[in-house]
Amino acid sequence: MCCSRNQVPGPRRSTGLEWEDVMKRSLLLAIAGLAASGCYVSSNSYQGFGDLVVYWDFQRNVVPPLPLPLPYTCAEGGVDYVVVTDGGGYLLDPGSPTITCAQPNQGLTFPNQPAGTWTVRVRGYRGTPGAGVLIFDGTQTATVPDGATGQATVLAWGVQRNVDLNAYLYQVTGTPGYYTSCNNAAGNITTITYVLRDGATTTVDTASNIACLNPLPVLFFTGPLDLDNYTVVADGYTATPTRVFGSCSTAFDHFGTDTGLPPPGGFGIRVDLDNPPCL
Repeated sequence: MCCSRNQVPGPRRSTGLEWEDVMKRSLLLAIAGLAASGCYVSSNSYQGFGDLVVYWDFQRNVVPPLPLPLPYTCAEGGVDYVVVTDGGGYLLDPGSPTITCAQPNQGLTFPNQPAGTWTVRVRGYRGTPGAGVLIFDGTQTATVPDGATGQATVLAWGVQRNVDLNAYLYQVTGTPGYYTSCNNAAGNITTITYVLRDGATTTVDTASNIACLNPLPVLFFTGPLDLDNYTVVADGYTATPTRVFGSCSTAFDHFGTDTGLPPPGGFGIRVDLDNPPCL
């Protein structure tokens, strides 16, 4: 059985440079606080400050060879709020731990940032602050000029978890019920085709040559998929080929690891292919 498979990005690893960024930012912000309070700060310790404008876009992963879609807006990606930090996790604005995603021009100015070159990280969440699900994550190198304004656009990529899609063959008319074999009274099903779309209706995977192998169900997709709401349309064909089974647009939510058989045997997704096929 052939199944579509995407690649899972490797885990982010903290670097010595990121830790150095955190220490520098902590020191420089402490210096800025002393300066604002009117306390004397030696010019030998001054590193400089500037403003940083951070913009954010969201990139959906798709299964090759499909081309990547254009970056998503907050609405297209279903992102409710973002968290903006440096590479070590230090908030650029400690007073705003979460920021509404749909800002004008999908970005925000962060004043009084330490001058220099360092990493900016944007994480996009769906849900309410404190209970949201991380669905996009990305970093970008930014340069903040002393006494001026820098700019960075962060492309946050979809966060992925594994999912299994299981095809069942169901007889609607006559005596309703599930078939246990690809070769059944309705026809000898040899292949399954499908189209998988995300919440923005972007096609993230499609295939037309998945072998129907016993015993049912057929595991026709297994692998990593971005966290989102999805719809899938699947059809079962005989060798001629004749479409004998077909699903309507089956909707499912994918916000965790959804593998194995459908409940109660596992956490995978059930997709019923009906006979007569759904039009």
